[in-house]
This record gives sequence, structure tokens and C-alpha cells, in this order.
Amino acid sequence: MPLSAPRPGQVALVKKFARWCEEMMLVALPAHPDIINLYLQHRLHEDGVDTSTNELDAQAISAWHVSAQVTFQSSSLPNPAKMSAPRFEMKAFAKQL
Repeated sequence: MPLSAPRPGQVALVKKFARWCEEMMLVALPAHPDIINLYLQHRLHEDGVDTSTNELDAQAISAWHVSAQVTFQSSSLPNPAKMSAPRFEMKAFAKQL
């Protein structure tokens, strides 16, 4: 397992994200930052997770994208969880709670 692969505790979070994307008929990998924002909003508002769990979700999705970059030897595969929009959204939602 590459160092960048999701850790065992993150695998369930990645699977949950991938399942949600499939149910919503959205692309999970590579995920557009807007898709991650929608998912994180869903987790906060529909699933009722706290912001620390939401951060774990973002970290797991990020690790998954990094792992895919290594697996496919592609630096062109973006890591949307590292982009500013999802992080900004999470901070904004944390202030609302």
C-alpha cells in the first residue's frame, strides 16, 4: 500500500463518499470541488456529523485522490479536497453551527 493511500480508518469514509456520489449520479474520482462541497454539506446537515468528522471526510477524500495519482502515475489528476473551496465551505459551516 503506498504511503499516500487512505489509512484503514479512512477507507470506510471513502466508500461512503463513493456510494453517495453513485446515488447522486456524480463522479467521485476525480471529484469536482463542488461535489465535495455538496457531500460535506450533506454530511453536516443530513447526517448530522460534527465539523471534526467533516474534516476527517475531507482528509479521506484527499488521501484517496493522492493514492489515485500515485496508482495512475498522473500528476494531472487534481486533488479537489486540497483546493480552497471545500476548506472555506467547511469553515463557514462550522461558524454557522
